[in-house]
Amino acid sequence: MESSPLNLLPQDTLHLIFSNLPLRQIIISKSVCKFLHTTLSSASFQRLFAATQPPLHLLALRSSHRHSTTSSSSPPSFYAFDPKIKKWLNFTLSFLPFSSIQPITASLGLLYLWADFGTNPSFNFDFVKNPNRNLGFSTNPNQNLDFAKNPRQNLDFSTNPSQNIDFAKNKIQNLDFSTRQSRNFDIATGPSCNFDVSTNKSLNFDVVAKPSLNVCKNKVLVVCNPLTKEYRVLPQLGSAWSRHGSVLVGGGEDTGLCEVLLVTELALLYYSGGKSSGSDSWQKFSSNLPSKPRSPIRIGELVFSLCDVGSPWRSQWKLFMCNTNSLRSVNQWVRVERHEWGDIFDILKRPRLIPGPKDKLFMIGGLKSSYALQSACTTILILRLDLDSMEWDEAGRMPVEMYRFFQESSKFKVFGGGNLVCFSAKRVGRLALWDCEEGNGGNWKWIEGVPGNGDGLYRGFVFDAMLNAVL
Repeated sequence: MESSPLNLLPQDTLHLIFSNLPLRQIIISKSVCKFLHTTLSSASFQRLFAATQPPLHLLALRSSHRHSTTSSSSPPSFYAFDPKIKKWLNFTLSFLPFSSIQPITASLGLLYLWADFGTNPSFNFDFVKNPNRNLGFSTNPNQNLDFAKNPRQNLDFSTNPSQNIDFAKNKIQNLDFSTRQSRNFDIATGPSCNFDVSTNKSLNFDVVAKPSLNVCKNKVLVVCNPLTKEYRVLPQLGSAWSRHGSVLVGGGEDTGLCEVLLVTELALLYYSGGKSSGSDSWQKFSSNLPSKPRSPIRIGELVFSLCDVGSPWRSQWKLFMCNTNSLRSVNQWVRVERHEWGDIFDILKRPRLIPGPKDKLFMIGGLKSSYALQSACTTILILRLDLDSMEWDEAGRMPVEMYRFFQESSKFKVFGGGNLVCFSAKRVGRLALWDCEEGNGGNWKWIEGVPGNGDGLYRGFVFDAMLNAVL
């Protein structure tokens, strides 16, 4: 590349030439050689490119908890579908120094993901040197252990032999060797970690196939730009939030701040971590939702969610809304309903929400054939709510010949945003895509060649790839 004529061109000329290429070609060009990578990664080129080329609108796939990016020998990455060229793109995440990487959402060109972080080597059990490590609780059955001071500490259950722990039945044990507080860690990955102190007071760990066992892994939320390979770790949270909280991201268009919400039934966590926010910690607010939130979404400053207010025998879904500017309010969630809506929520089975274009939201579910409790569905219906007029209308419904592939599945997954919505179900083997921009009622098509997943229930999110997305 040193003798290439490209080296003789002024940098401004190079920038002008490459700024006319689409982002897909820029991504390819950056991998050609170090010279092009440096040239196309410069701040001046990124500003010029952002002013002339739109973001790359993609549909990214999420990895399930059982199929994280570290479950195979291949480098961590995620797949995204480009509707324009009808091809799958693979974005590497190997630049991230974390394990168990799970992309979950994206906003303004930035990718958000959960990852394991904070493992301390002094907290590793080394079973190569001592495969029969004896542990126990001699003076206090609930004793907190500090292996930083004594990594070979021996414990004894002699004073309380009723402390039976059988990881064959219960693979979760509450211990924390870093903060001396109760914490969950999972040793289900250990091939043989069964012990029972009722018959044997010494705890023999047999992990011949697993030389070391990390007990201090913590889940952290990471934000990165896969195109520029920059990343940032958000303030640490407990691992329970990664299992039970829904991550919603917004803001930044006007304020320059990244706003992250973690939504659960009992609480809301809020983080606004821009460089000028003056705060780098999570704020916790109590939630007044009547039940577990279903498919919460964010549109501007508003957060919407469905909640079941019915009985254990019959679901009754209602729409709830909160404003991110009113999180300190005692009753920040309010039910959204109009008399003229009638039984709009009763005609859909297992409804879920998707953010639509231009202050609109979609509610999607199986169209019931009747109001009976176990009513069969005739197709998948897409309803649209205009947030300005607060009126519903039908945006589209899945063609009958396409719905036949979903009819045999007990449940299906929906993801997307804007004008694009994707559907997946078990044993279908491909995705159904609805594009509401293309004609009245939208256009339905199949997405083939979906990267492998264990159960076929694909989940995902919209990813607008851009070079100038900054952390």
